Amino acid sequence: HIPFRKLDMEMTEDLIFSYPEIHNRRKAKAILGNLFGVALRYRATDLDYVSKVEVSENPTRGVVWSDSEIDRLTAAASDHRHGDAMKIAIALLRYTAQRPNDCLRMKREQYDGARIALTQEKTDTLVWVPCHVNLRTLLDSHRGSWNSDFLIPYRRSKVVPYPTFSRWFAEIRALAGLEDRQPRDFRRTAMVRMSEAGAMTQQVAAVSGHTIEQTQKILERYIPRTYK
Repeated sequence: HIPFRKLDMEMTEDLIFSYPEIHNRRKAKAILGNLFGVALRYRATDLDYVSKVEVSENPTRGVVWSDSEIDRLTAAASDHRHGDAMKIAIALLRYTAQRPNDCLRMKREQYDGARIALTQEKTDTLVWVPCHVNLRTLLDSHRGSWNSDFLIPYRRSKVVPYPTFSRWFAEIRALAGLEDRQPRDFRRTAMVRMSEAGAMTQQVAAVSGHTIEQTQKILERYIPRTYK
């Protein structure tokens, strides 16, 4: 709501230094990146530089995993040195509709045998995720042997760092012979599968943490792509 003409260095520093309070440097960088992009367009228009300034944007991803692709990925994890941990990670991504970072941060105490309670890192939204029977079976099978505070085991009191998880994922993806598939694609895939299974838009929104309007747009865009 602040005009770009009024933004100054002090305001920018305020934004940067306020984010450590919620321990989220990545979100601060994302907001500043978006702010810079919009400011650049504003200045281009304001100074009549439209023809001279080009701002590139990352294309919107439209990938929805098929069940057979996920099964191939899970099977390939068996041949990876961290396969047990990655199978849990894949199942959490597949069935919870949460962002990869939120899945990595899920603790054992957040799972009560039927659902997982978590506060989403990006939105600070509290959600309760009912666990699919396949996910419950997998998590329960590891309950007796858990040696980590987290659902995805790594080191007892440490979460799997995202770069480490990303590297493991890429290695397993290569073993499975899959291309152009990323962990973040599971989120929209899970939302689509929930809707196809009969969940109402409000229910999908409650689990994913999106607004009902955002959820409706996602479902309208991606559900037709799953029919072949």
